[in-house]
Amino acid sequence: MVLRSVRFLVFSVLLIVELASAETLEEVLNKAFKQNLDYQIALEQLQTAYNNERTAFGQLFPDLNLTANRNEQLSNNQQLLNSSDYSARLELSQVLYDPAVWHAWKVSELRTLTAELAYLRQKQILVFNVKQTWFQLITDQALSKEAQASLERLKQHRNNAQHLYANGKIWRNDLLQADVRVARGEQARLIAENTVKRTLTNLNVLLNQNILVDIKPQEQAYELNSTAQLGQSLTTALANRPDLKQLQVAVQIARNEKQSARSGYFPKLTARLTQNHLSEQFDFADSSRNTQLSINMNWTLWDNFSIRNQNRNALHAIEIAQKSYQQTRELVQQETHNAWLALQEAKQNIAVLEQAVDQAEENFRVTEIRYKEQLSTANDVLDAQDLLTSTRNDLLAARGDFFTALAQLDFAMGVAK
Repeated sequence: MVLRSVRFLVFSVLLIVELASAETLEEVLNKAFKQNLDYQIALEQLQTAYNNERTAFGQLFPDLNLTANRNEQLSNNQQLLNSSDYSARLELSQVLYDPAVWHAWKVSELRTLTAELAYLRQKQILVFNVKQTWFQLITDQALSKEAQASLERLKQHRNNAQHLYANGKIWRNDLLQADVRVARGEQARLIAENTVKRTLTNLNVLLNQNILVDIKPQEQAYELNSTAQLGQSLTTALANRPDLKQLQVAVQIARNEKQSARSGYFPKLTARLTQNHLSEQFDFADSSRNTQLSINMNWTLWDNFSIRNQNRNALHAIEIAQKSYQQTRELVQQETHNAWLALQEAKQNIAVLEQAVDQAEENFRVTEIRYKEQLSTANDVLDAQDLLTSTRNDLLAARGDFFTALAQLDFAMGVAK
C-alpha cells in the first residue's frame, strides 16, 4: 500500500512537471501531426486512394474463379435410390480490349494524386491553425501580464491618492475614483486571464488532448521582419497551392472520363478459358473433364442515346473543371494579395506603436510627478494611465497580428514552414 502511494506520488509529480514544462512551436507542431484528428483522417483517406488505385490496376490482369456444386436428384419411388453428383468449374478470364478499364486505372492514379494534394493542404491548414493559435496564446499571455502591470500602476495611484487625501490635499471623490479604477483593473485582469485560458483550450483541441493541459510557450525571440515581395508571393502561390493543383488534376480526370465515355461506342473483347469437372464422387475420382476456350465480344448497338448523353455530360464536366480552376486561380491571387497587405500593415503598425509607447510612458511618468506636486489632477493621471495601457496593448496585439499575418501569407502561398 505504501509502495503504491509512493508510485502515485511520483507519477503525479512527473505529470505536473510535464504539464508545466515549456514547449517550442516545433514541438507543438510535431505533437499536432501525431494527434490531430483532421490530419489523421486525411492520412486514412490517402491510404484509401492508394488501395483504390491498386484495385483499378488489378482490373487489367486476368481473373480466376472457382465454382463448385453438389447436385442431388430425389426420387419419389422408394425402390430407387437418390442420386448425387458433384461439379466444379474453373474459369480464367482476361479483358482483351476495353478502353474503359484502362481509363479507369488512369483516373484512379489521378485521384490518388488528388488525395496526396488534399493531404498536403490539410497539413498546411494544420500548421496555420497551430501557428495562429500559438501566437494568439503568446499575445494573450503578454496582454494578461500588461493587465497585471496596469493594475499595479492603478494601485500605486490609489496609494498616492490615499496619502494626499490623508494630508487634506485632494477631495474624497478623487480617492473614490481611484478605488473604482482599481476595481475595473481587477476586472480587466480577470478577463485577460480567462482569454488566455480560452486560447489554451483552442490549442489543446487542435492537439486532440485534454483541454485542461497547461502549455507554456518557451520564451524565445521571434524576428519581426519579412522580406516577402508581392510579385514573388503571387508566383509562389500559383506554383505551390495544393488546392489549385487539385483543380488542375480535376481537369485531367474530366478528360480521361470523357475518353472512357467515348469508349462506349466501341466493342469490348474478353477471352475466357473454362474447365468443367463432373463426378459422382466427392473427391472427383473418375471425373469427366471439359475444357473450353472462348472469345466474347460485347458491342452496344442501341441504348436510347445513353452513351451519347454520357459523352455530352463529360464535355460539360471538362468545362466546369476548367472554369473552377480559373476561378480558384483568381481567388488564390486575391487571398495572397490580402495576406501580403496585412503583413505590411502589421509591420507599419509595430513601428508606429513602438514610438507611441515611448511617448505614452514618458507622458505617464511626467503626469505622475506633476500629480504628486499638485500640478495636475487625478483625472490627468488616470487618463495618462489609460493611454499607456491601451498603447501597450495595441503594440502587443500588433506584434501578434504580424506573426499571424506571416503565417497567413505562408498558408496563402501554399508553404508550410
